[in-house]
Order: sequence, then structure tokens, then C-alpha cells
Amino acid sequence: MLKEEVINVRRATMHDKINIAKLHHTVWKSTVGGFVDNTLFEKITRSFFIDKWQYWLIKKNKISLLAEKNNVLLGFTSFEIKTNNYPEIQFIYVAYKYRFYNLQKLLCDAVFKKVLKLGFAKIYFYIAKENKNDLTLYKLMKGYIGEKKRVSKIFGFKFCEIGYEFDLNLLKKKKNRGPSKICETNEPQLYSVRGDLGKRP
Repeated sequence: MLKEEVINVRRATMHDKINIAKLHHTVWKSTVGGFVDNTLFEKITRSFFIDKWQYWLIKKNKISLLAEKNNVLLGFTSFEIKTNNYPEIQFIYVAYKYRFYNLQKLLCDAVFKKVLKLGFAKIYFYIAKENKNDLTLYKLMKGYIGEKKRVSKIFGFKFCEIGYEFDLNLLKKKKNRGPSKICETNEPQLYSVRGDLGKRP
């Protein structure tokens, strides 16, 4: 049988800035390394992410959640309320050893529940088209209704992203059949997530 683990998902604070920035830098490099110019890594250093998180954590229209076990950071996600009045997931990153586990899905579920609580009916998530594993994973999430494309740019480097649209009202009509269970608790610990960390099929 797969081992069951308890993972806490809570809202990130300024105290988490350094740890999140370190993990963000590490995982981002391994994620985009296959399709961006290596000179980009000279421009986007760990200090770049520390400065970004300093700003993101005080931005009023941006909410960041992190997953941890025994005070060890496992992964994180951020979503932002865009000008079209619908939230957009900016990214979901997890530590390398959990990359092919259910942790990404648990973080995505936590975002969906938070966005529903805020009163929104839809959310979008753009993923680089070269990131085949994540494109497959999130397309299977409950609420997926369609996709579109856009071109983004980082320091002059252009890349194509696939945007997934999720109808969160569909979540209310479907039972949660997965192994995870998310129970809301008091702040600052937003969720207590219990689910197996077995590898995805």
C-alpha cells in the first residue's frame, strides 16, 4: 500500500521569502533548461527571485500558497487576479523529489478551493508548450473546459504557452474521487491536506 502523508498548505508570508526563492530558482532552471538559451540563467539568478518574492508577497492582487511537511518546504504556487477579473495561476513548482507525485495536484486543488471561496467562477493556468508532463497532468484536473495559446517573453526570449481554462462551478457538481482530502483550518495554516504521495500512474 502507498504511504499516507499529512501535508500542510498555507498562505506564504514574508518569513518564507528566502526558502521559496531558493526552491523557485532551482526548479525553474530545471523546468525551462531544455528550451531556453543558457545565457538566460546568467540574468535570472537566485537574487532575482528573492527580489521578486519580496514584491510578490506584498502585492494585493496576488496570493501565494506553500506546501510543507514538518516545516520543510515541498512546493508552492501563486495566483493573481488579472485585469479581466479572472484569476490566473502564475506557477506551481515542487521540489524535484516530489515532481512526479500528487503534490502538484494537491496545490492546484488548494488554489481552486481558495478561488471559489473568493467568489470566482473561472481560473486560467498558462504552461510552456514544451512542458509536456505538466500539460498532461493539469489537463486531467476536474473543471478543465478548454485551452488557448499566447506568446510570452522573458528578457527578450519568446516562448509559447498553452492556457488551460477551468470552470470552477463544475467542481461543485463532481465528487472528489482522488486520494486527497483538503480540510480548511484556521489561519495561518489554510489547509491540512491528507493524501498519498505515491507516483502518478
